[in-house]
Amino acid sequence: MLKSWIQAARPAAHGMILIPLLAGQALAFRIHGVFDWSWFFHLELYGILYQIYVLYINDYADEELDRDNHTYWFSGGSRVIPQGKLSGQALWIGSWVILGLLLAQALYWGVALQRPGMLLLMIGAVGLGWAYSLPPLRLSCQGHGEILQGVGCGVLLTLTGFYTQVGSLESFPWMAGVPLFLIFYAGNIITALHDYPADLAGNKRTYPVRLGQRRSRKHILALLFCAYILISWVTPNLTNPASFFALAQAPSLLILLIVKSKGWFERGDIENTDECQKFVLWTTLSQVWLLLAWITSLFWGIA
Repeated sequence: MLKSWIQAARPAAHGMILIPLLAGQALAFRIHGVFDWSWFFHLELYGILYQIYVLYINDYADEELDRDNHTYWFSGGSRVIPQGKLSGQALWIGSWVILGLLLAQALYWGVALQRPGMLLLMIGAVGLGWAYSLPPLRLSCQGHGEILQGVGCGVLLTLTGFYTQVGSLESFPWMAGVPLFLIFYAGNIITALHDYPADLAGNKRTYPVRLGQRRSRKHILALLFCAYILISWVTPNLTNPASFFALAQAPSLLILLIVKSKGWFERGDIENTDECQKFVLWTTLSQVWLLLAWITSLFWGIA
């Protein structure tokens, strides 16, 4: 039973939460020179709880769609419901238990650790998760759920990491939210590519369903290209842009060029499963490389 609950939490997806939280802390370190390991572990616990909450309600909300999804890969839910390991009702109850733990943690931070703004950040994050998966908005099905992922992961979690380490958002470099928003916005489209047949049949208005598979891949490459170029302009106190380009931007842009040159962009419809998987895998790799290299440059001053 415990293995089923862990499967539903999708540990492999934790990077989507950890990376923006770490990015906010890296910005705090670059600007203020502060990094407290105790806050890092507090944030890691928060990130784990938030991930579990979001994914439990997502599985609960997409139960019927996930049962009919036979092309999932990096997507399609945790599969615990279609596999008969847990019921949707069990996940719904579990999500409320996790929500209670998140609220308790936020109140503890505010009262005992002098981070009162954490309650608002937590409420905002929980609200975005609810709006993504559940009525009345349920934007993951109604359309434009990618905006919520861009705001929630790219901006709000980064703000949370920064605020927790610094205790204020006054010095946060707000323009940094632009490339981060674009990266996580594109990430949502990438993970929806493999779900296209089930989403189309279930009238789930994801980006590929609304605009088509090829246009979605074209927009992914354009969004990531813009984000990779913009990120060097918003990083505070860059001392060596050439080093940052060599470390982060050039490899990430090269990966996008490989995706284009190999033909995975043109032939990446889900009907060509192998080509679609390569497009998804390599564009995801380019995102992860860029973000981790950017975080590294902020912490160690390589750039």
